[in-house]
Amino acid sequence: MAIDRDMPSRCDPERVPMSDTAFDATGFAGFDLSAGTIRTPQGHGLSLLPLDILASLAPTPALRRTAVEWGRQQAESLAHNADAQMNAFAGDLRGRLALMGLGRMEVEIRGHALLFRLAAPDAPMTGILRSLVEGFLSGYLQSLKRDAAFEVISIEQSDNETLFFAGNPSACSNLQSWIDGGSAPMAAIERLNREGAER
Repeated sequence: MAIDRDMPSRCDPERVPMSDTAFDATGFAGFDLSAGTIRTPQGHGLSLLPLDILASLAPTPALRRTAVEWGRQQAESLAHNADAQMNAFAGDLRGRLALMGLGRMEVEIRGHALLFRLAAPDAPMTGILRSLVEGFLSGYLQSLKRDAAFEVISIEQSDNETLFFAGNPSACSNLQSWIDGGSAPMAAIERLNREGAER
Protein backbone atom coordinates (compact mmCIF):
# COMPACT_ATOMS: atom_id res chain seq x y z
CA MET A 1 0.00 0.00 0.00
CA ALA A 2 1.25 3.48 -0.78
CA ILE A 3 0.60 6.35 1.61
CA ASP A 4 -0.17 9.49 -0.36
CA ARG A 5 2.04 12.25 1.00
CA ASP A 6 0.77 14.84 -1.50
CA MET A 7 -1.79 16.29 0.84
CA PRO A 8 -3.37 19.74 0.41
CA SER A 9 -1.19 22.52 1.78
CA ARG A 10 -3.46 23.69 4.54
CA CYS A 11 -3.52 23.24 8.29
CA ASP A 12 -7.22 22.56 8.82
CA PRO A 13 -7.40 19.15 10.51
CA GLU A 14 -8.79 16.40 8.33
CA ARG A 15 -9.85 13.26 10.16
CA VAL A 16 -9.34 10.14 8.09
CA PRO A 17 -12.58 8.13 8.06
CA MET A 18 -12.23 4.69 9.56
CA SER A 19 -13.49 1.64 7.72
CA ASP A 20 -15.52 -0.56 10.06
CA THR A 21 -14.46 -3.62 8.07
CA ALA A 22 -10.79 -2.67 7.75
CA PHE A 23 -9.58 -4.85 10.58
CA ASP A 24 -10.57 -8.44 11.27
CA ALA A 25 -9.59 -9.46 14.80
CA THR A 26 -10.19 -13.14 14.08
CA GLY A 27 -7.04 -15.11 14.78
CA PHE A 28 -5.12 -12.17 16.25
CA ALA A 29 -3.99 -14.44 19.07
CA GLY A 30 -4.38 -18.08 19.97
CA PHE A 31 -4.65 -19.21 23.60
CA ASP A 32 -3.30 -22.65 24.52
CA LEU A 33 -4.11 -23.02 28.21
CA SER A 34 -2.64 -26.53 28.46
CA ALA A 35 0.73 -25.23 27.28
CA GLY A 36 0.35 -21.90 29.07
CA THR A 37 0.98 -19.87 25.91
CA ILE A 38 -0.56 -17.09 23.84
CA ARG A 39 0.70 -16.85 20.27
CA THR A 40 0.16 -14.76 17.16
CA PRO A 41 -0.59 -16.53 13.85
CA GLN A 42 3.12 -16.03 13.00
CA GLY A 43 4.13 -17.93 16.16
CA HIS A 44 5.26 -14.98 18.26
CA GLY A 45 4.60 -15.35 21.97
CA LEU A 46 2.36 -12.85 23.75
CA SER A 47 1.76 -12.00 27.37
CA LEU A 48 -1.20 -10.25 28.96
CA LEU A 49 0.17 -7.84 31.55
CA PRO A 50 -1.55 -4.95 33.32
CA LEU A 51 -0.63 -1.65 31.67
CA ASP A 52 0.55 -0.19 34.97
CA ILE A 53 3.28 -2.86 35.13
CA LEU A 54 4.47 -1.93 31.62
CA ALA A 55 4.23 1.77 32.46
CA SER A 56 6.57 1.28 35.44
CA LEU A 57 9.41 -0.01 33.23
CA ALA A 58 12.06 2.24 31.67
CA PRO A 59 12.22 2.61 27.87
CA THR A 60 15.41 1.36 26.19
CA PRO A 61 16.83 1.44 22.64
CA ALA A 62 16.26 -2.33 22.48
CA LEU A 63 12.56 -1.84 23.25
CA ARG A 64 12.30 0.75 20.49
CA ARG A 65 13.95 -1.58 17.95
CA THR A 66 11.69 -4.46 18.96
CA ALA A 67 8.58 -2.26 18.75
CA VAL A 68 9.59 -1.08 15.26
CA GLU A 69 9.97 -4.69 14.11
CA TRP A 70 6.63 -5.63 15.70
CA GLY A 71 4.97 -2.76 13.83
CA ARG A 72 6.52 -3.92 10.54
CA GLN A 73 5.20 -7.45 11.06
CA GLN A 74 1.71 -6.21 11.93
CA ALA A 75 1.48 -4.17 8.71
CA GLU A 76 2.58 -6.98 6.38
CA SER A 77 -0.90 -8.09 5.33
CA LEU A 78 -1.91 -4.55 4.42
CA ALA A 79 1.43 -3.78 2.78
CA HIS A 80 0.79 -6.47 0.15
CA ASN A 81 -2.58 -4.92 -0.75
CA ALA A 82 -1.71 -2.24 -3.31
CA ASP A 83 -5.35 -1.19 -3.58
CA ALA A 84 -5.78 -0.46 0.13
CA GLN A 85 -7.06 3.06 0.80
CA MET A 86 -6.16 5.45 3.58
CA ASN A 87 -9.30 4.62 5.56
CA ALA A 88 -8.42 0.89 5.41
CA PHE A 89 -4.92 1.68 6.68
CA ALA A 90 -6.33 3.83 9.49
CA GLY A 91 -8.93 1.22 10.46
CA ASP A 92 -6.40 -1.61 10.46
CA LEU A 93 -3.96 0.35 12.60
CA ARG A 94 -6.66 1.45 15.03
CA GLY A 95 -7.85 -2.15 15.41
CA ARG A 96 -4.35 -3.44 16.16
CA LEU A 97 -3.66 -0.78 18.80
CA ALA A 98 -7.06 -1.44 20.40
CA LEU A 99 -6.39 -5.20 20.57
CA MET A 100 -3.14 -4.47 22.38
CA GLY A 101 -5.08 -2.38 24.89
CA LEU A 102 -3.19 0.78 23.96
CA GLY A 103 -6.20 2.99 23.31
CA ARG A 104 -8.40 4.39 20.54
CA MET A 105 -6.57 6.02 17.67
CA GLU A 106 -7.65 8.59 15.10
CA VAL A 107 -5.58 9.62 12.08
CA GLU A 108 -5.42 13.33 11.25
CA ILE A 109 -3.87 15.17 8.34
CA ARG A 110 -2.88 18.82 8.75
CA GLY A 111 -1.45 20.11 5.50
CA HIS A 112 1.40 17.68 4.79
CA ALA A 113 1.57 16.48 8.39
CA LEU A 114 0.43 12.96 9.30
CA LEU A 115 -0.77 12.84 12.92
CA PHE A 116 -2.07 10.10 15.20
CA ARG A 117 -4.30 11.07 18.12
CA LEU A 118 -4.39 8.26 20.70
CA ALA A 119 -6.89 8.30 23.55
CA ALA A 120 -5.65 5.89 26.22
CA PRO A 121 -7.80 6.21 29.34
CA ASP A 122 -6.38 3.17 31.14
CA ALA A 123 -2.77 4.29 31.45
CA PRO A 124 -0.82 7.52 30.96
CA MET A 125 1.17 7.44 27.71
CA THR A 126 4.55 8.01 29.36
CA GLY A 127 7.90 6.26 29.41
CA ILE A 128 7.81 2.76 28.03
CA LEU A 129 4.24 2.98 26.68
CA ARG A 130 5.03 6.10 24.67
CA SER A 131 8.25 4.53 23.36
CA LEU A 132 6.35 1.34 22.50
CA VAL A 133 3.67 3.21 20.50
CA GLU A 134 6.24 5.44 18.75
CA GLY A 135 8.25 2.39 17.70
CA PHE A 136 5.18 0.39 16.67
CA LEU A 137 3.82 3.22 14.51
CA SER A 138 7.25 3.81 12.94
CA GLY A 139 7.60 0.17 11.96
CA TYR A 140 4.02 -0.04 10.71
CA LEU A 141 4.50 2.98 8.41
CA GLN A 142 7.92 1.80 7.22
CA SER A 143 6.37 -1.51 6.17
CA LEU A 144 3.69 0.27 4.12
CA LYS A 145 6.03 2.71 2.40
CA ARG A 146 9.39 0.98 2.15
CA ASP A 147 11.13 3.82 0.31
CA ALA A 148 10.47 6.28 3.16
CA ALA A 149 12.28 6.54 6.49
CA PHE A 150 9.36 7.16 8.84
CA GLU A 151 9.90 8.18 12.43
CA VAL A 152 7.17 8.87 14.96
CA ILE A 153 7.41 11.21 17.93
CA SER A 154 4.89 12.32 20.53
CA ILE A 155 4.37 16.08 20.39
CA GLU A 156 1.51 16.80 22.80
CA GLN A 157 -0.11 15.10 25.74
CA SER A 158 -3.13 15.68 27.95
CA ASP A 159 -4.51 13.57 30.79
CA ASN A 160 -5.65 10.70 28.57
CA GLU A 161 -4.72 11.69 25.02
CA THR A 162 -1.40 11.81 23.16
CA LEU A 163 -0.71 13.35 19.76
CA PHE A 164 1.99 11.68 17.62
CA PHE A 165 3.64 13.08 14.49
CA ALA A 166 4.96 10.86 11.68
CA GLY A 167 7.55 12.09 9.22
CA ASN A 168 11.09 11.74 7.98
CA PRO A 169 13.94 12.07 10.52
CA SER A 170 14.67 15.69 9.51
CA ALA A 171 11.05 16.77 9.96
CA CYS A 172 10.84 15.03 13.34
CA SER A 173 14.08 16.65 14.48
CA ASN A 174 12.96 20.14 13.41
CA LEU A 175 9.54 19.74 14.98
CA GLN A 176 10.98 18.49 18.28
CA SER A 177 13.51 21.33 18.33
CA TRP A 178 10.83 23.98 17.82
CA ILE A 179 8.59 22.48 20.50
CA ASP A 180 11.51 22.19 22.93
CA GLY A 181 12.24 25.85 22.14
CA GLY A 182 8.78 26.89 23.30
CA SER A 183 6.57 26.62 20.22
CA ALA A 184 3.10 25.19 20.70
CA PRO A 185 2.79 21.84 18.87
CA MET A 186 0.19 23.08 16.37
CA ALA A 187 2.23 26.22 15.68
CA ALA A 188 5.25 24.01 15.02
CA ILE A 189 3.15 21.87 12.62
CA GLU A 190 2.07 25.03 10.78
CA ARG A 191 5.70 26.16 10.53
CA LEU A 192 6.72 22.75 9.20
CA ASN A 193 3.99 22.91 6.55
CA ARG A 194 4.91 26.49 5.62
CA GLU A 195 8.63 25.80 5.31
CA GLY A 196 7.99 22.58 3.39
CA ALA A 197 5.77 24.41 0.92
CA GLU A 198 8.45 27.07 0.36
CA ARG A 199 11.05 24.49 -0.73
